[in-house]
Amino acid sequence: MAKIRHVFLILILLFVFPFLGKAQKTSLDHPWSKFIITQSDQNKKQETSPYYLINWSEVDDHSTITLIRKLDQSYAIVKIDPKSTWSKNKWPANNQWKVNNQFKSLPPNALSTFYIRTLDERALSVVASSELSITYINAHTLKVQCTKSQIDDLIDNKDIVAISVESQSPKVDSRVIDLNHNVNTVNLVHNKFPTLNGDDIVLSLQEQLYQLEDIDIRGRDLPSDFSSDIVDNHATDMATIAAGAGNSFVNGRGVAKHVTITSSDFADVLPDSKADYEALNVSVQNHSYGTRIENFYGVQAEAFDQSANDSPYLLHVFSSGNLGLQQDTVGTYSGVEGYANLSGNFKMSKNSLVVGSVDTVGRTIPFVSVGPAYDGRIKPELVTYSTSGSSNSAALVSGVTVLLQQRYLDENGSLPEASLIKSLLINSANDVYNPGIDFKTGYGNVDAEASLQNLIDQKYFTGSINQGQTNNHTITIPANAQNLKVTIVWNDPAAIANSNIALVNDLDLSLSNGTDSWLPWVLDPTPDAALLDQAPIRGEDHLNNVEQISIANPTAGIYTISVEGTDITTATQPYSIAYDWEVGDQFEWTFPTSTDNMPYDGETDSYFRWRSTLNDASGTIEYSTDDGATWQNIASDADLSKGHYRWVPPEINSRAKARITAGGMSYETGEFSISRPTRMSVGFNCPDSVMLQWDKIAEASSYDVLTLGDKFLEVASTTNDTSIVLSKSQFSSKYWTIKPKSSGGKSFIQSYTIDYELQGVDCYLISFFPEITRDNKFFLNLEVGTTYGIDEVVFQRFEDGDFIDAYTVEPQSNITSVEEINAFQGPNRHRAIIKFGNGEELISQESFIYYLSDTPFLVFPNPVEPGDEVGVYSKIFEAGTTVVFSLYNREGQKVHEEQLVSNREFFDTSYLEPGLYIYRATAGKEITTGRLVIMGD
Repeated sequence: MAKIRHVFLILILLFVFPFLGKAQKTSLDHPWSKFIITQSDQNKKQETSPYYLINWSEVDDHSTITLIRKLDQSYAIVKIDPKSTWSKNKWPANNQWKVNNQFKSLPPNALSTFYIRTLDERALSVVASSELSITYINAHTLKVQCTKSQIDDLIDNKDIVAISVESQSPKVDSRVIDLNHNVNTVNLVHNKFPTLNGDDIVLSLQEQLYQLEDIDIRGRDLPSDFSSDIVDNHATDMATIAAGAGNSFVNGRGVAKHVTITSSDFADVLPDSKADYEALNVSVQNHSYGTRIENFYGVQAEAFDQSANDSPYLLHVFSSGNLGLQQDTVGTYSGVEGYANLSGNFKMSKNSLVVGSVDTVGRTIPFVSVGPAYDGRIKPELVTYSTSGSSNSAALVSGVTVLLQQRYLDENGSLPEASLIKSLLINSANDVYNPGIDFKTGYGNVDAEASLQNLIDQKYFTGSINQGQTNNHTITIPANAQNLKVTIVWNDPAAIANSNIALVNDLDLSLSNGTDSWLPWVLDPTPDAALLDQAPIRGEDHLNNVEQISIANPTAGIYTISVEGTDITTATQPYSIAYDWEVGDQFEWTFPTSTDNMPYDGETDSYFRWRSTLNDASGTIEYSTDDGATWQNIASDADLSKGHYRWVPPEINSRAKARITAGGMSYETGEFSISRPTRMSVGFNCPDSVMLQWDKIAEASSYDVLTLGDKFLEVASTTNDTSIVLSKSQFSSKYWTIKPKSSGGKSFIQSYTIDYELQGVDCYLISFFPEITRDNKFFLNLEVGTTYGIDEVVFQRFEDGDFIDAYTVEPQSNITSVEEINAFQGPNRHRAIIKFGNGEELISQESFIYYLSDTPFLVFPNPVEPGDEVGVYSKIFEAGTTVVFSLYNREGQKVHEEQLVSNREFFDTSYLEPGLYIYRATAGKEITTGRLVIMGD
């Protein structure tokens, strides 16, 4: 019997084992098994699902398999053509992969806004037929407002591939306070290429509308139907950083002062349509705003990636955000402090450029948002100087992009692809924070001049590649080269919303010189702050659509840049490659140049800045104000590797030079200026003419007087004097400034531009006012804009029904003051008459003041009409004296009391009955009593 049982068990195992093996092959021991249809699902409504979970890395032929959502480096949700011959494992997928973590965390009955992404436009009609609040976005996307319970019914629609919850409330990131072009070598571009200014390029700012009449951007607005109706100062600031003309002052000078600007409302946090960009010829759009931390690839990110592919010459530039002190709470990086806090889902896009901030010496700003992106990609790609926030940084990069686009357009007759501009900016950036690439500063701090010079020198390649293909490009590296860098960038196809990995087409970069080979730098994206902060290592990159290889000390010779089409789902994939190297034993000043001033904005200090590959570790910095005849020491051991040295310039106005001496060689700057802005004021503003005046600058031999034309400042006159009288019939502009000039014709820093109508000066007269001092003296004060042409000032007193001359003074300065020694007790009226040498007179308005010297208090009017106010006037008592006014009726009851806070107070009598009242006013030991009569009806 036991033997029979044993044989029976063997037969069972022989029968069952093949099926166990088959089950093993068709099941998945992996986190993504949660997306596989179960038997219970099949019994319900999932049996006809066209979606499968497969190992995507095994796919060689993409023609019959459509990638829907990458789950990791190996597995993906796909749609398989019925004609496909795919013979490897595939698992029918349920519908849970269609939603993101934000969707899952929503309460079922809370009203929310969802994006619904479809593969087929027909599915939109199914959604539209439901009783939901719907906004049409495009042929594949709807925005729906409803509850989670209502949206649950749509998940099973086979054409719906993503349901995404994303923030709809953009907020601007920061205001401009500290615009400084020198850190990112924009000043060097302006010096070397003065005609490169943004001509023929259109920059769009997606946010609210800037001030159209702001004098730094006026005359260059391209009207748009997409502009917001709300005018906002932040938008004006961003336009100024990217495109300001510098009409107001040097801090109003943006990167591209001639660029045409247009505005697009950011109400729906989505890109404009391809047709809209083309209609306005927009080639760069700035996005200096954010929402909240959203570490996933949503419809917004997909839309901006698709926009970049629809318009390959358009670059979207985003600020990284100002949420650096916050943490993610729902994504992969939940709870990781100091990382992964980019502000907005759209900043997860691949083909945009996300820009963060560092301070003037390259240190990170704690409150500025940093990466990585949700899937471990490097974000931000770049940083620039700004201690105010990343809004400013994005706007500056948008301006630099404009200049690169203009240069390429001038040379080639067409715009460059955005991937080329992106590769040049990234490859030319200077390393900051941790050595090499990192998740806080990306590929480095923007170097505008280096990016431009590499474009001019054509240190780039463009090409396209197919699946399985390898393209080679060669470069020749000279002897004494240092810091070779090669960067590839491509506009990757948009992934479908909620993809765990955004990369669709995977290109691999490598570099070889025939003896050695190098792979790109990669970072560890593990959600752990210590690992995210680790230095990069070389390896294959299957996450980013930007890859970079660098070699600190390359040997001379021919190098081959290889691009491999590792995983390309489209017919072909275009790409751009930028490369560059430094040459050893070189030195170049970047600030100041011959068109710069120190301090750069007229404040108290500035940084000398340079590029150096000298072997010497330190050098001596000196400056000269006599064209190099003598030199004054600034520093004897400046660290050349830092590239900067802080200096507080002396309080002088002078042309100057600086030099660094190292290794027995001296390197001089061009002749720059050391100056502070002088103050321009209005002397008089009469109906037919206006007088402008300013302080004399001893070192200036002349002054250019500039006025605002249609768009830019224009020289209206040059004078050796410190004032000028302008005819209003000849000059219509109200905006004026001056620029002092040396005997050699070189300029000092300009003054702030003023609107002469807003300076509080009429035709000579600024103000006429009486003043009673604490020692009870009475003064009459007249302030004029200028004493130019004035013979005398007559102060008049009102007596016996008319004004009579009281005091006559010849003014010695803009403020004339006399003591009134014959003032009345109580009300006093005065006026002033300005008399000119040509016999004309200018009469001020009357002044009216109560003066008390014999009595400490006066109650007026008395008697008073019922309901009228009563004034309590007092002498000016010493500081700290408590003054109290009390009022009693005939029965001795107190009906009013208040502490007086000035020497002229009023109180309401409407609640008091007509009759006789006794008042009592006290100030320290001084007490005054009297009667107040409120008249009857």
